Amino acid sequence: GANLLSRWTHDGRRVDTRAQVYFDRVDRGKPPSGIAFDINTWDIEVQQSAQVGSRHKLIWGIGRRSHDYQTENNVLAFAPDYSGWSLLPDLRLSWEPNDSTLLWLAGSRAIRAPTPFDADVQEFVGGNLFLEGDRDFQPEDLTAFELGVRGTPNANVSFSASMFYNEYDDLRSVELTPVTLLPLRWGNLMRGSAYGVEAWANIQLNTWWRLSPGFRSVHKRLEFKPGSSQLLPGQAGNDPSSSYQLKSSMDFGKFTFDAMLRKIGEQPDPALDAYTELSARFSWRVNERIELAIKGFNLLDETHPEYAAPQGHELRRSVLAEIRFTR
Repeated sequence: GANLLSRWTHDGRRVDTRAQVYFDRVDRGKPPSGIAFDINTWDIEVQQSAQVGSRHKLIWGIGRRSHDYQTENNVLAFAPDYSGWSLLPDLRLSWEPNDSTLLWLAGSRAIRAPTPFDADVQEFVGGNLFLEGDRDFQPEDLTAFELGVRGTPNANVSFSASMFYNEYDDLRSVELTPVTLLPLRWGNLMRGSAYGVEAWANIQLNTWWRLSPGFRSVHKRLEFKPGSSQLLPGQAGNDPSSSYQLKSSMDFGKFTFDAMLRKIGEQPDPALDAYTELSARFSWRVNERIELAIKGFNLLDETHPEYAAPQGHELRRSVLAEIRFTR
C-alpha cells in the first residue's frame, strides 16, 4: 500500500483556512480464503473558521471522498454503486459560568453511508445466489442529543461527564425475497434508540504519577419496523451495557511505565461473559534518539473472547519489544 497527504493552512486576521488532499492505495493479493482487492481512495476537504464579534466563531467546511475498487473472489462479488448526498446539520451551544467549568449542549445528525457490502455484494453458496445487496439501500440515520460538563477544579484534576440520547432509523436488517424466500437481501427495517452516560477524569497525584479513570454505559431499545422478516434478532449489534477503564501513567524521566486496566460488561445476544484485562508498557529512553520498550497485552488471561466467534479465535496474551530511533 501507499498513501500521500498534502495540507495547506493560512492564519488570517479574522479568517483561518485549511485545505487538505489525501490519496491512499491498498492492494491485497488473494489469500487462501477471502477476497483479493485493490482500492484507491481520494479525499479533499476545505475548512474555514471566522471570528464573529468578540465572543463567537463560525466554522464551516466541505469535503468529498471517492473510492474506486476491484475485487476477486469465488464466493463474493461486488457491483459498484453510489449513495448520493446527505445533509448533516450540527448545533452546539456552550457556556462558561466560570474559568474552570464548561457546560455544553449539542444536537446533530449523522449517517452511516452504504458501503459496497450493503449495496453491491452478491454471495453464492453452491453456485446459487444466497445473499445480495440492495441497490436502494438507504444510509443508516442517527439523530444525537448530548448534554455535558467539563471542569478543572484545580491544576491537578480535570474531568468530563456527558449524557446522550440517540434516535436511529433505517438500520440494516436481513430480509427475505417475497415468494421464493432466497436470496436473502439487506433491508433498512430496523429502528430504535439508545441512551447512556460517559465520564472520565485525569488526576495528577504528583509530578510523576497520573491516573485516568473512565466509565461508559449504553442501553439500547431497537425494534423491527412493519414489514420486516424479523430474522436474526441480535443483528443490530451486541454491545455491553457498561465498561470501565483505569489508566496509570508514571514518568521517572528516562523511565516510564504505563498500564491500563479495563472491565467490559457482559454482552446479551449472542451471550458473552464480562471480562477484565490489563495492558502495560515499560520504556527506557537511552538517549535523545533511542528509546527501548516492552509492551504486554491481555496480561490477565492466556486467552479470552471479546466477541462471539468459534472456539480458537479468542484473543491471546502477547508481549512485544520495541525500539524507536528519532533523528
